[in-house]
Amino acid sequence: MPPLRDAHAFEISPGVRMPRLGLGTFKVRGEDATNVTLAALRAGCRHVDTASCYRNEAAIRDAIDAWNDETNAEFSAADETSAAVFLTSKLAPSEMGDLARTREALFEMLARLGCLDARETGLEDEKDAETRETSSGKPLDLLLIHWPAKAGASPDDASHAAARRDAWHVLERARDLGYVRAIGVSNYTVSHLKEMRDDVLNVSEENTGTLTQRPKSLPCVNQVELHPRCQQKELRALCAELGVGVVAYSPLGCGELLSDPRVVRCADLIAKELRLDRVTPAQALLAWSLRQKGVVAAVVKSGDPKRAAANVGKEGLAFALRLALNASDGAFEELDEMDDGTHFCWDPSVVR
Repeated sequence: MPPLRDAHAFEISPGVRMPRLGLGTFKVRGEDATNVTLAALRAGCRHVDTASCYRNEAAIRDAIDAWNDETNAEFSAADETSAAVFLTSKLAPSEMGDLARTREALFEMLARLGCLDARETGLEDEKDAETRETSSGKPLDLLLIHWPAKAGASPDDASHAAARRDAWHVLERARDLGYVRAIGVSNYTVSHLKEMRDDVLNVSEENTGTLTQRPKSLPCVNQVELHPRCQQKELRALCAELGVGVVAYSPLGCGELLSDPRVVRCADLIAKELRLDRVTPAQALLAWSLRQKGVVAAVVKSGDPKRAAANVGKEGLAFALRLALNASDGAFEELDEMDDGTHFCWDPSVVR
């Protein structure tokens, strides 16, 4: 996947464009989730990231509905204007490991997000096509497998591979039937992506002939922790080889990098080089993320409406792209040298 550093959105799948900065909503629930999402939308953000296990999908739907009412926005699947909100959600580990449960969880998610009326659910394959034809809801833009393991089993349990395949089958069918526009994974490592590649290409001797649900396609994106101390270079190289876009979460290192002297120096250097009054550490980190090869978008979590609007609003994205495009490689050199494999979130490499 070629770099497209100057675009405000990236085509992750035919006809599906993802805005390059998104609002992350982990640990933000209820009215707080509605308020921060609405503030971001009012500031021009058009990319919101949630998940089943965040337990805030209905609150985010309320924010999007309120914003649509304010602006009289109407959805079009082919809309390239600022009117469309790109929405991502994820299936939880507790929703994997049983094909029927995964399918049920998918329809419950679509109903919570307003993508499908609650009464329009179906669990049997033969009912799916009719359900989609009668649904009046907007398809979900992007659906991910949140974690490469099912809940309730040790990380080295061999059954995780079958759970991943079954969950991916459900996502593929949801995409093919039009319930979702694009599908991907999150927290997949090199080994997990190679497993998918081998399944799709039918070259894995260990798995050939034993798969209950053979994948037909690779994910369009892999959402992973990525920041200067966790640069995931080997993983990004494989993603590029496979045509999988990388979505960076925790680009600020869960806030831990904002006071790092190296990041502060980088921000000051960029400001001096571009003759700007000030560049904050957060702005420098976001610009660094958007400069990285293979990174199609970054998701920035915030529970504060003002901070969310500043980071991921229209002006925040424009400023981050300005820094990414105009600052020299030398200005970011110290950030490039920070990689030590530190995960501030979770390390999925322990999952078999």
